[in-house]
Parts: sequence; C-alpha cells; structure tokens
Amino acid sequence: MSVMALANSVNSVKPPERDNTEPSFWAKCLKEGVEIKLENSPVKVARKMLLGTIMGDASLRRPHNTGNKASFRVTHSASQLPYLLWKAKKVAPLVGTLRAYIWDTKWTPEGGFKVTLSSHCSKFLGHLYDDFYRREDGENKKVLRSNVLNRLTPLSLAIFYADDGTPFFRYQEQERLLVGFELCTQGFTSEEVDLLIDTLKKKFGVLFRKRKVATTQGERYAIRTCCLEDRDIFLMLVKPYLWEVECLRYKLDSQFKKFSSYSAEGLEKYLRDHDMIHGVTNAIH
Repeated sequence: MSVMALANSVNSVKPPERDNTEPSFWAKCLKEGVEIKLENSPVKVARKMLLGTIMGDASLRRPHNTGNKASFRVTHSASQLPYLLWKAKKVAPLVGTLRAYIWDTKWTPEGGFKVTLSSHCSKFLGHLYDDFYRREDGENKKVLRSNVLNRLTPLSLAIFYADDGTPFFRYQEQERLLVGFELCTQGFTSEEVDLLIDTLKKKFGVLFRKRKVATTQGERYAIRTCCLEDRDIFLMLVKPYLWEVECLRYKLDSQFKKFSSYSAEGLEKYLRDHDMIHGVTNAIH
C-alpha cells in the first residue's frame, strides 16, 4: 500500500478545510516547546501538565467539609508506573506530596494491577475544580469549557494524549505503520467534543474528526487525526515532551511495544523508594 493510499484510508470522512497557517506559527510552537522544557519555572510546567491530565485520566474531588478546596487523584495501570511517577514529580509544586494505593483489577475487563495517587485538599485545586466541573443530575460532572481549552499548550496536549490517547496503525507487507492518533473523548458531550476539535484546529493547526463509539451511556465520540499531515503535526507537538518517558514510546513510534507490568511486591518497593510518595497502601491479597 502506498503512502497516498494510507492517507486515503484515514480520510474516510472529508476533513474540514485547512486554514493557511503562517510559518511563524510553527516557529512559535517550537520556541514554546524549548521554553517549557528548559526555561519555564516548575510552577508553570505544573499548571500546564495539570490542565492536560485533568482533561484525561486525573480527577478533582471536593469533599463536603473542605469549603472551596479540592484534592487531586489519578490512576494508571502498573505498566505505566514510570509515567505516573514522572507526572507526579512534575505537578508536585502545585499538588504537594501524594499517597499511593495499589489495587487489583483482575475481576474487571482490564485486569492487572493499578496504582492510584491522591493529594491533600488545597484552594488552588479548588479553583481548578470550578473550571472543570459542573453540577448535573445530582452529580459533579467533568466538562470542557472555552476558558480551559484556550489555555491549552503543546505540553498540556501531550499529557492529555499520554493519559487518554492511542496511536492507530495500518499494515503494509507485515510492517506496522503509524497512520494517526486518537483521543478518547467519550466522557464529554458532542458539543464539547466539537469545541475541542475547533480549538485544536485554531491553536495548533491540527485537524481531528469525530468517530462514533458505543458506550454504556449510549453513543459517544472519540476524535482522530484526519490525515498523514495531521499525524505529523500532532507528533511534532507532543513527542518532545513524551519521548523521555520510555514506557510511553509505544504511543509515538510503531517500533515500540507496551511495557510489561510489575509484580505487586515490585510496585510497592518502587513506590516506597520514590521521594514524592508519602505513604503506600497495598490492597492486593
């Protein structure tokens, strides 16, 4: 299959028209990438990473007896423990130290061990909670709003993808080729997904299209890059941040595979030896 055929296979739906993006846009993106990695303060990096991970796998909780404060919580599979701890260190300036909870998901469809990290409550996290949540049908629901999406940076997008994204492939003569990226946005409404697609187009020049996904809550949407050009733009945006985390490389390059998981004992030792973790609860029996 030729490269052009691969591009056509991804374009099952005609993508929206692409704006004429000035070359200075890419220079700005690359400059911002260098600044975030080398010059930005730890607090600025933490803010941008929190934005991405709360859009993804992380959540905020506001207990009734804490006023306007909220706590941070995130869970990953044991195979992504290095990423989880790397992220914990980066967001530490704003969330503080974390407590770890190891649990077994063998009775769920995913299977294997998972690790949850949780923080103490703080006023800063309470402000983030107000940005990301609304009360709906008696529940606090995570939502996407313009004031949050307008703050997205390449680093935020990279963390969102690391949390809740996946590559997709085509095969050519038994060779696996990376043709695009998907973001799992099933937790958001159709209107919120449209807003995200529009923001990614305007801020970064990368086009995504909706893909219907059947869920227990009914029909929802994930989003995929439209063509090989968008694959390359997206990869340019996120790879500088994620490549240093070895267990994430399978999400960036078809030559890499997922890490193997840790044993329960290995998980506990790894966590207890980490300076950002203050307390480990092992619920595996």
